[in-house]
Amino acid sequence: MKRSIPAGDGTFNNIPIIYRKGAPSSAVHCVGDDGRPDAVSWMFRSCQFQQLCMNVETKEYLLVRDSKHPEWLPSQTDQQQNLTDYTVALGGINPRWEVGEGSAGDAHKVKWFPKIVDASEVLPSGYYELPTSSLLIPFHSFAAHNVGHLLWDDFYPIFNLMQLFGFVPGESQLTLIRQQLDPKQKLYASCDRPRKRKLCHTNFAKFLPLMGVDPITFSTSNGIRVAGALESPLVCAPTAAAGLGMLTDHGFRDHGWVEHNGTALEWVPHNLGRGPAFHQFRQFMVQNLLRNQQPPALLVPPRVGISIFSSRDHDRRQNFTQQIDYLQKYLPASDAHVESLTLWELSMEEQIQAAAQSQIFISTCGGGSMTATFLPRGASLIVFYNATGGFDFEPFELNGRAARLDWDLLNHVSHLRVHWLPITTMDSNEDLELLLRLVQHELTAMKSL
Repeated sequence: MKRSIPAGDGTFNNIPIIYRKGAPSSAVHCVGDDGRPDAVSWMFRSCQFQQLCMNVETKEYLLVRDSKHPEWLPSQTDQQQNLTDYTVALGGINPRWEVGEGSAGDAHKVKWFPKIVDASEVLPSGYYELPTSSLLIPFHSFAAHNVGHLLWDDFYPIFNLMQLFGFVPGESQLTLIRQQLDPKQKLYASCDRPRKRKLCHTNFAKFLPLMGVDPITFSTSNGIRVAGALESPLVCAPTAAAGLGMLTDHGFRDHGWVEHNGTALEWVPHNLGRGPAFHQFRQFMVQNLLRNQQPPALLVPPRVGISIFSSRDHDRRQNFTQQIDYLQKYLPASDAHVESLTLWELSMEEQIQAAAQSQIFISTCGGGSMTATFLPRGASLIVFYNATGGFDFEPFELNGRAARLDWDLLNHVSHLRVHWLPITTMDSNEDLELLLRLVQHELTAMKSL
């Protein structure tokens, strides 16, 4: 005979769970409904749940409909017919996925809403419950094999989701579960692709502490770990949230640098007005890393940190040798300390500390500029981009235009001053002199702040 787990004796992904008799009473509250066509409205919606449950045997998410409060959930009939008013995108929408109509298109593989069941289907076995401080967020990872995408397309929208529903970072204990798709449904660049799985696993294990999450409490939906002989297969979170679709750093925009031929109103930057939220995200991660330690002090003289070999892509894998030599030659040592940073050789803590102590940070765009997330308020970011590396993803061919990756995000990070310089001519005497004068200008500007 199976025994029920005593309070605190059982665990769900190493998190204590307690047994409750009866049935949970679920509810849902969604935001983001603003009249968009049904074909895309689900990508803009986010929902908060009360008692979101997982059947640990089937790995299915459930909401339990309480007959005393039927208005808290849509009816089962509504769910079977159409739940367009509730479905969300579990993860960010990659603009390179086909959106399609109805259930067509790759993007619809992340369209999601829990199954609704009646309380009678749960009784008499009861259920298990996560701690009341726990905030469960099931999500589909955008492309966590790339650290830049992990931070800006997984962690940043998760933080935005918390902010959206008023959860105070640090007070709610995040419980994250990465949703795995059926192998036949694997999406372009996602963690479900065989060549990406190991890198995704490594990156989550390394960087989850930035979100205040202990990696031993994290798993995929197929890798849930439960300790104890459960009397009920249901494990419920008193509070949960889902729907990252448009909360990423780019929304529908592909890195922000693609040219558009439409009217000005059709090309509204995705991150307009989101600068303060990005700085709060930065503070949240730094506090999780430092815990009770004091933040690293700014260096005197100011550090000009130059991130070398920061990209795997040949056109953006730069050693900045001439730039380092030129700045060291013409910048007095009393004005600034010019230092090359090989960030991939450093631990996560060392990388963040290096950024937090750099008043000027120089890097190539793309994943190489991700570390700029941790620059201090008032710092300057100088980003080098490929002036002819633009790529059209519909015909899948180079277009010869500028490839300012993450332009939309970086140009709206309001606590930094961001400048863009071309890689193509970076070693010319004119561009070296321009870089020197730009650095001198930024150092002067910092003295007046």
